[in-house]
Amino acid sequence: MVKRAASRSPRLVPLLAALAAVSLVLPGAHAGPGGRPSTGPALASPSEVAAEVDRLMATAWKEAGVAPADAASDAEFLRRLHLDVTGVIPDEDVVRAFLASPAPDKRARLVRDALASDGFARTMALRWAYPLVGRQFLFTTLTARQVERAAARLEAMQGGGMSPMGMDDDAPTSDGPVPPLVEWLEGRLRENTPWDQVAREVIAAEGSAAENPATHWALRHVRSGKAEELAGSAVRVFQGLQIQCAQCHDHPYTEWTQNDFYGVAAFFGRTAARRDPPPEGSKSKQGPFVVYDRPAGQLRVPAPPGETGRLALPRFLTGEVVGPGNGVARRKELAKLMTSPANPYFAKATVNRVWSFFFGRGQIDPVDDLEAEGPRHPAVLDLLVADFKRSGHDLRRLCEVVLLTRAYGLSSGGADADREAQVAQFARASLRSLSAEQLFYSVLSATGAEDVRTRDPRQRARLERTKLALLRKFIQTFGDDEGQEVVDEGTIPQALLLLNGPLTNDAIRPRPGHPVYDRLFRMKSNDERIEAIYLRTLGRMPAPAERAALREALADPAARTAAGQAQLLADVFWALLNSSEFAFNH
Repeated sequence: MVKRAASRSPRLVPLLAALAAVSLVLPGAHAGPGGRPSTGPALASPSEVAAEVDRLMATAWKEAGVAPADAASDAEFLRRLHLDVTGVIPDEDVVRAFLASPAPDKRARLVRDALASDGFARTMALRWAYPLVGRQFLFTTLTARQVERAAARLEAMQGGGMSPMGMDDDAPTSDGPVPPLVEWLEGRLRENTPWDQVAREVIAAEGSAAENPATHWALRHVRSGKAEELAGSAVRVFQGLQIQCAQCHDHPYTEWTQNDFYGVAAFFGRTAARRDPPPEGSKSKQGPFVVYDRPAGQLRVPAPPGETGRLALPRFLTGEVVGPGNGVARRKELAKLMTSPANPYFAKATVNRVWSFFFGRGQIDPVDDLEAEGPRHPAVLDLLVADFKRSGHDLRRLCEVVLLTRAYGLSSGGADADREAQVAQFARASLRSLSAEQLFYSVLSATGAEDVRTRDPRQRARLERTKLALLRKFIQTFGDDEGQEVVDEGTIPQALLLLNGPLTNDAIRPRPGHPVYDRLFRMKSNDERIEAIYLRTLGRMPAPAERAALREALADPAARTAAGQAQLLADVFWALLNSSEFAFNH
């Protein structure tokens, strides 16, 4: 266990060791929308589709000789679902209510409620924004003023002079700290806009970046004058294919040729960006970026030195050709082709990626290379793709189906000897380290330092500015792989950077007015306090050995003073927040 910056009294060493011994290693762990019209036959309910997925997977497990793991406990399922769908651990009162509920359909109702929350829109927006433009580009779209405020706030927290809730109370609500592309995606996801429509809006977006944040994808890639980058990104994210290897020569492992690559790139050959003049009366020296398509222009395939490359005509991977004439809205035509019902890639790529959001990897892995290998369960993937198409590309419904499956509700525990085979077949939940965002929101939620589910614009602004500062430090320390597709998982060093910094230390510092400590001190017994801390951090009741160890510590004469008890409770908070059980989704 990494030590916190603050010193620890000798009395606490046995306590922390006891907690580590009995609770801070995961069981079996290794270190380390409905409503839109459908096309074709009537839609089955999400639960009916999930039941068919269960049947197909049970058959596959039997054929593979793999016995599925036990079902996850209610506490495990609740925590996993909240992290996957809303990006944060569940509130204490939510945990208490769910664990106490005898309703047989409580898991299905939990899934529906989570998918209808603002947290789902926020989390899903980030999951799509990162592969589209990368984490670092998202940060550069925020204003210098926002970055300065975030850095100042973090510096104040490091100095111990100000709590997260005590800054920027007078911040203007118009100074939105959410990257524009993420905010735009949040709105589309909140409205449950058909996903094919969202994809078309991104691919064909034009106009001012300030007025149409969907242009940020094109802006991210075209500012360097690269139609080739736009082609590679669009096909990777929305088609699940890696064709950029054919940019210089025919793909060595697939049938894609250099002509295929430049046929797609030609759709972006006229796409450009410029700076507009600043609005009249503006203090800014520069206006917003504008993404537009030139009325004419052709892309040429690279040729050897001294030779002129041949013209590349806009031709999609499925063979459709768009005429080379001037005035043709090439990106709009490409957007239609990429999301056409006849296109074999779009729905399959989307379903496979969404599956990876909830299982840590897709039915086909990696998710941006559908040709890498066959799906683990071909019949399951085909079923989900067909239902996704019939639903009108309803992303929320797709998520609901996947989350209702038996596979999603399986435990991550069990015998180590069976782990590899079970995880490979999705017959056992995999252990996934929390992302930087999940850790950030979860620490604040557990300690009560911020209401991370707030709908108040002022509070959301303060929260996001603090997150921005921490994530900038995160990127500076560990870098940002713009091509990385798995953006949900972090690593142990990354987790420790966030957990052992000012965020956690300030959040658990006992002080008058702290919402959690004030409540703990109003409780009548130590058992109540122990239970509350475990429910807030780990989303479960303490095990008998854990409860006994803490009872003994809280009965120590040194813990009978208010200051002594406050420090001990802070130590328990810190120990649990730094446990592997907290840092992993399991």
